[in-house]
Amino acid sequence: MLTPKDGAALLVLTTNRLPGERLRFITCEAVLDGNNDFGVNQLKLESSKWLREGVAPDEVHSFTWTFEPGVELKFSAKPDADGVDLKYVVTNRTTKTLERVLVHPCFQSMGAPSFFPGTAAQAADDASGRKARTGLRDYSELHERLFLWSEGEPFAFAKSQLSKHEPHLAFLARGEKEIAWGWWQNDSRRFDEPWIALRSKDKKKVLGLTFERAAWASANTGDGRACFHLFGAVGRLAPEARGEVKGRIWLLDGDLTAFARRAAAATELEPAAGARAKPKK
Repeated sequence: MLTPKDGAALLVLTTNRLPGERLRFITCEAVLDGNNDFGVNQLKLESSKWLREGVAPDEVHSFTWTFEPGVELKFSAKPDADGVDLKYVVTNRTTKTLERVLVHPCFQSMGAPSFFPGTAAQAADDASGRKARTGLRDYSELHERLFLWSEGEPFAFAKSQLSKHEPHLAFLARGEKEIAWGWWQNDSRRFDEPWIALRSKDKKKVLGLTFERAAWASANTGDGRACFHLFGAVGRLAPEARGEVKGRIWLLDGDLTAFARRAAAATELEPAAGARAKPKK
């Protein structure tokens, strides 16, 4: 079930497979043109801005938002049994060519004790959770369970030497030009697959985010959101041109190998640049 949050670009995902837990997905924190953004956390969507078509389990939630000076975003989300299909359509209504358009969603582990790097009390996304997290600044255990793929094999964020002290750790896709934006610190290692996956603490479930094309991945372990990100790559847009990138949220039973097989089989996935390595059987 998807529930939009009034006043935000946030969808709350609930499922009987995670009783009492709430998966918090910020559909778009920013749209970027390479190293430049059109405003961070600008999307303040009143409930009337969210459109809902159809009925469960086939309902589609969508919105349209225009960033100054004229970058239009259309977003839609459709849930199914083990995930949510996502679609981002960006139209360049400015007078300048946008060379490298990226969409920046955010997946928070707060609200989901199965995935949050802390106690169940600290994971709560309410006043009691804020109280339980008072004084806690290190959520880096998330790095141990957060994975990208290189040469057909998963690697954890914790494999980076930067993870020992950097709460804003990022990785670029192989073949991508450097991105220097915000507080993110890039590791030298590159990923091949446009996937990011968070393993549950009991190792029985995987929460994943995939795109057709992805340029960048990151995690914030410095505050209670304990969140991770994958930047979908739309590409170059001339004035009045439109581009799109499709993605998917996954909640699967099983291990990382099962997730990789499902992700590879479900969609024709391509990284933003370079050849994609096939996951090993």
